[in-house]
Amino acid sequence: MGRSVDWELDFYYRPLVDADNRKIWELLIHDRATGWRFERRCSPQEANATWLRENLQIALAEAPAPPQRVLYFRPLMSGIVERACKELDLQTRLTRRTFYLEEWLRARERDLYPSETGYQPPGPPPAGLERAPARPLPDALRGERWAFVALSATEIRELKELEIPFGEQLNFALPPVPVPGVVIFSERAEPLAAWMSGVDPAWLYFQPGKPASLVLEAGIEERWVMVSFRNAQIIGEGEDFEQAKERSAGHHFLVIQRPDQEEFTGFWSLHQ
Repeated sequence: MGRSVDWELDFYYRPLVDADNRKIWELLIHDRATGWRFERRCSPQEANATWLRENLQIALAEAPAPPQRVLYFRPLMSGIVERACKELDLQTRLTRRTFYLEEWLRARERDLYPSETGYQPPGPPPAGLERAPARPLPDALRGERWAFVALSATEIRELKELEIPFGEQLNFALPPVPVPGVVIFSERAEPLAAWMSGVDPAWLYFQPGKPASLVLEAGIEERWVMVSFRNAQIIGEGEDFEQAKERSAGHHFLVIQRPDQEEFTGFWSLHQ
């Protein structure tokens, strides 16, 4: 049997309580390749690596194909997820590129959980520690030029037919509006694209300030300043980029290519 690309997994408690006022836990799995989904619930007493392993075994038996990797985004669940997956010889990756799963979670939080018995609206998120400032991109990896750009959903789908050495394009149902993106031109496109693959890019955003900057969120909590600028026209383009992201429901992309070539060295689907 062939293997699918990746499973996106979340195992955590939901805004629901049982008859004894105990938090209800839920396992969600989304298969990127086929769209197949799996869900199971348990009590807090059952929420451990043994229960997760047993239900992963059920998922493996029901799924169209086993995964190459299991992707998950909650660092707090690393111990349980890693232990359960290791016992089943499943590779794992802690990443914020679990875009399908997070979209599914948002839909459930909006449409499903509030209609269920025992629903408790989540309170405000706890105040976290102040994050460290975004780090500048290493000098050796800076591009010579860059630009805000846009592609249609059709143009993005057609990229699937191309051989692009680095990156990851996901099969999102894109809205019928131009999808914004950023292209970085670099004579060192290959090293930059290889580095980008290693840091796991999640999303880009324009950050106003003096200077303004384009910031990349990557990994689990890393932030990188891709470029800084003071030019009023470029600042306006950065503001337009954020508005275009809103119109495209958060979908955007990153391209890396050599300035003397039309072919892309890297392409990443991103979502915020």
